[in-house]
Parts: sequence; C-alpha cells; structure tokens
Amino acid sequence: MHSGGLSVGDCDVSVIIPAFNAEDFLEQAVSSVQGQSRVPREIIIVDDASTDRTGEVARRLAAEDACIRILFLAHNGGPSAGRNAGLGVAKSEWVTFLDADDVYHTGRLDTLWQIARTSRSDVITDNLEVFGDVADPAPMFPVDGGDTRELTFSQFLQGCLYGRTASGRRSYAFLKPMVRRGFIEANGLRYDEDLRVGEDLIFYVHCFLAGARWAHTTRPLYRYRVRSGSLVEAWSPDTSAKIGRRLQAGLADRLLSSDPDARRALERLRGLVRRDEVYGQFRQAVLAGNSRQASRALTRDPRASYLLAKELFLRSPRIVGRILAQRAG
Repeated sequence: MHSGGLSVGDCDVSVIIPAFNAEDFLEQAVSSVQGQSRVPREIIIVDDASTDRTGEVARRLAAEDACIRILFLAHNGGPSAGRNAGLGVAKSEWVTFLDADDVYHTGRLDTLWQIARTSRSDVITDNLEVFGDVADPAPMFPVDGGDTRELTFSQFLQGCLYGRTASGRRSYAFLKPMVRRGFIEANGLRYDEDLRVGEDLIFYVHCFLAGARWAHTTRPLYRYRVRSGSLVEAWSPDTSAKIGRRLQAGLADRLLSSDPDARRALERLRGLVRRDEVYGQFRQAVLAGNSRQASRALTRDPRASYLLAKELFLRSPRIVGRILAQRAG
C-alpha cells in the first residue's frame, strides 16, 4: 500500500477491523484489504482485549504499512464496541467493516467506491460468498447478473426473513456495508454495545429509520467465513429478547406510518425473533430435563410450535410424555 494519505487510484475509505483472539486470521484479512485493486485511505485494527497474539500480529502489520492504525481496548466489549471505537477515529468520507476472520475479494472496494461516486447513496452493500465450514463456497444470495439496485426498507426486512436453509442461515442482517461517515455522524448512529449478536440488524434498521438511501449489488465480493464457535452460534433467549425490544421500539417510529410494507415486515421480523426467544427457552429447559419449565415455554408463543415439535419428537421423546401429561392434568 501507499505510505499514507490519499493517492491517485485510491479511495477515501476507512476499513475497520474489530479483532478478538484472531491471531490465526488477522493477517489474511488485512492482506485482502492491502491487495485491493483500489486501496483505502486507512485500515483501522481494533484489538478487543485479545488474550492471544492478535496484538502482536497487529503491531507487526502496522510496522510494515503506514496506513494501518491500531486501537487497543482495555476491556473486551464485543464487535459493537470494536466498530464504534473505529468509527470514533476514522478520517475518511466512507467507512466499511471487515470481521477479522473474513476477507475481501480483490475488486470489492473499487466496486463499492464506483457506486458511491455515481449514486447519492448513504449505504452500499454487496452479496456475501460463504466459505469455511461448508461443503463448497457459494453466494449467500442469488447473484442475478451482479446488478446494482436501490434497496428499500421493506425489501431489506424481507431479506432478513429467509432464516435457516439447507446451506445455512441467510439474512440481509449479515451484509457488511460501506457507509457515508457524514450520514453516521449527522444521525448519531452507533452500534449497540449491549448486543454481541444481532447488532448489525439493529444498526441497519436505525440507518433506514434515519432516512438512508441504500444501494445493493448482488455481486459476492465479501467472503464470509462460517466456522464453529463463532459469535453467530452464541444466540440465546436473552439475545432474542434484547433484539425484540429494540425492534419493538423501532415500530414506534413515525416513518413507518408512511411505509406500511416496511411496518408489516418489521412486525413479522419482531414476531420471528419472539418465536426464537421462546424456542430457546424451551430448548434450554429440555436440555436441563425440566419438563415443567419446558411446558410453560410451550404455551408462550404458538408460532414456535413447529420448532418445538421437531426438537421434542426427534431428540427428547421422554420429555414429550411428561409435558403432555402435565398439560393434560
């Protein structure tokens, strides 16, 4: 990369990389940014109080490239804290994000930068190529010729309703945006640091509620690594409850009175999150052998019934009898 500042052929973008115990992946992630056909103004690595050699790797990379800045957080705060710390020091017109175990395709920043220069968008996203603990790398969403189109609030929310498929979980909430920094600052937008999972979804909802103009290309330019033990697998009933409360608060926004499609989609998404919360409570009770608590969870949300039935009859037939007996009594 260049030695600092913005040179001809570069783009006015800050790439923020939150990293926690990412010593095995960080160098590959940074290299994928350095190897872009159009390089960014700066790379900001945020070490989220790692306990492995992540900080060492980051220091070595920064010593080799003047465009790399490192922030060290005193306490582990999760992805939201890392992204917010990066946003607090970013200098570029645009900011984008890269999880420390993911990578960019070579032309990603060039493609998003060209969209930024030729549109009036505040947020730009691309498709994801899923790789890692999957059979074969594949786009998360249909490529559809790689077209670029405006993404409305209701379309975004509909894209969050895919749920789990045979090839894994699909949701627009996994998209990694490039966002105009002026739009972020003008609207006081930050990631919710009380969420370690689902924080992207809430941030994107707030972007739309702030009036974001959103462009989306179906080209899969962000390589999204699936691996066991990732934060996405750390979903819990408490997480679902927090996300549900934030979506419920969003439903009160006046914007939705003029966008009934978005309101219906947000209500449906809120319902699915509520279903996941109840399902998680039920599953925890089943795994703990607490049939009484499982029975109470079963009555809380009928929409969770098909998930509950699958868990019951396939994995816990003895619990089934005990729950049914209690409900009959």
